[in-house]
Amino acid sequence: MKTQKQKGYFLVEIMVSLSIFTLVAVSTTGALLALIDANLKAQGLKSVMDNLNVAVENMSRVIRVGTNYSCSVQSSGDCDPAVGVSFSSAENANPLTRDVTYYLKTDPTSGKGAIYRTLNGVDMPMTAPEVNITGLRFRLFGTGTADGQPRVFISVSGSAGLTVSAQSRFVLQTTISQRLPDANL
Repeated sequence: MKTQKQKGYFLVEIMVSLSIFTLVAVSTTGALLALIDANLKAQGLKSVMDNLNVAVENMSRVIRVGTNYSCSVQSSGDCDPAVGVSFSSAENANPLTRDVTYYLKTDPTSGKGAIYRTLNGVDMPMTAPEVNITGLRFRLFGTGTADGQPRVFISVSGSAGLTVSAQSRFVLQTTISQRLPDANL
């Protein structure tokens, strides 16, 4: 009498295949979680950089329509960042309080810097708390009586990010010319 061979899998074969499947599943899950984390960091950084771009664009727009630019000039020719640049704003309806000032303010406890705007004696931060401004340069050109078209050069440097591990350094520069032509030209 012939015995029939049973067809099927041994316990060892099943355990090996389950082990391989588990390793593949765990490594795939780890890669997926890393991608999700990187995406969240990129979205957070994009949001912070968008805030910074809006702040610089707002400064540019307001400075462009301003007049009577002034600042406390340092020996390097740049304006003192703690004092900033002041000018008369065409946006403000009250002619008695038209001065606007943009300057760098550093928090003494955290050491983080931010761009501030003073309008009518009220200070307002222009940048989000996730943005740390380490350098702010203003340089005025053409603000004398016959110096040509007034211009303001701005350079902003610092770091941005929601967490320390997601920090990115940046440097933004722009030059703004006064929209209205100089009366002395």
